[in-house]
Parts: sequence; C-alpha cells; structure tokens
Amino acid sequence: MNQYIRKRRKKPIVELTAQEWYNRIKTLPSDIQPVITKIVWWDYESQKTRATSSPILNEMRDMPLGNIPEIDQIKALIKIGYTAHQASKRVGCRYD
Repeated sequence: MNQYIRKRRKKPIVELTAQEWYNRIKTLPSDIQPVITKIVWWDYESQKTRATSSPILNEMRDMPLGNIPEIDQIKALIKIGYTAHQASKRVGCRYD
C-alpha cells in the first residue's frame, strides 16, 4: 500500500445534527443555500443511504444551483462552522 495515500476521515471534524446544519444553512442568503447544502450533504450525509439521511438536507440538496463565486462559497462555509482551511480546500480555491 502506498504510504502517501490518505485514508478518509472516519469521524467528521464538526459534529452537528442534520437539523443544526439546516438551521445554519438557513441563515445564509437563499441563492447560496443549495450550493452549501450540497457540500454539507456530501461531507456529512453521503455515507448514509437516502432512507437514513436527513429528509431536510435531501430536500434542499435537490434544489437547483446558482452561479455562486467560489469566494462567496468559502465565506458561507466559514459562517456555518467550517474552518477557513476546510472551506477553501472543499471549494478548491485559496482563501487568504
């Protein structure tokens, strides 16, 4: 096995319930909510089956995406609890 391959983190860095994530996401402007929901869903709910994952996040995840600049995505992720490093890594853009 390649010693440089990173294993997927088994435990999320931030542990919130789906309802808590939903409440935090709802504080964001409505145009960015679907984008952020998809990121949160992927990071915290994707390991679950559709039947066991949060119906609230599943519903929001299916909303159409807008064209949101990467820097705004990073700021929104930071606002709901991601660190600046996590958010910039997740979006794939540097945040200074």
